[in-house]
Amino acid sequence: MMALPVPLLLSLGAFALSEYAVPRSQLALAAWWAETELPARAAEAGPRWFRVGDEIVRARRASPDGRRLADVDIFRRDADGLLAERLTASEAVVGPRGWALHGVERTRFEDGRFSRERVARLDWPAPLRPEDVAAFFSSVRSLSSAAARRALGEEAPVSGSGALFATRILRSAAEPLAPLVMLLLALPLAFVAPRTGVAWPALLYAAGGGLLYLVADGVLTVFAQVGYLPAAVG
Repeated sequence: MMALPVPLLLSLGAFALSEYAVPRSQLALAAWWAETELPARAAEAGPRWFRVGDEIVRARRASPDGRRLADVDIFRRDADGLLAERLTASEAVVGPRGWALHGVERTRFEDGRFSRERVARLDWPAPLRPEDVAAFFSSVRSLSSAAARRALGEEAPVSGSGALFATRILRSAAEPLAPLVMLLLALPLAFVAPRTGVAWPALLYAAGGGLLYLVADGVLTVFAQVGYLPAAVG
């Protein structure tokens, strides 16, 4: 029981790092990298496609803080899944009242015909958060469970399957238990008498069990993220 507080502290530390410290530090690093990147190299990046709610969006780039999108195309579909409307804007900017499109060309499709109109400004009721936009365009690899919930709720830019985000949510609850599992695997070594020398069976059991756990954890996680296994298994 004396060793139990140690893995508990490690579990809390791992949870805090994966949920708060790592995503924010990666986002800050990506913003710094974007600001110092050469303009020619930054211009080589192609547009990004993502889904938010029922809309399909294509944007050329985003500002480092995620509050501005450039060269935006928004595709809206009808109940049958057919293209009903396309919005093309020079930029999308978020303000106190939400997102707004500037320099908009609206194209409506109906009964095999289409109509166009131009407006200087148009409100865009998208539930996007600037931090989610910045993380999506910077390709931040670490994802918090809160961001995964917003992605599943269609409130964040999404370009992957729902299995990826469902697995991340469940792993946020399971990852803090990893130190406890490693402690249990190493527990047989605590019962080896000091005077008997090295107990190779117990040592191999602890080392082999830990290695097997890490490999199985990684393989099952990947399988769950791509949808080959249920998210609870990953």
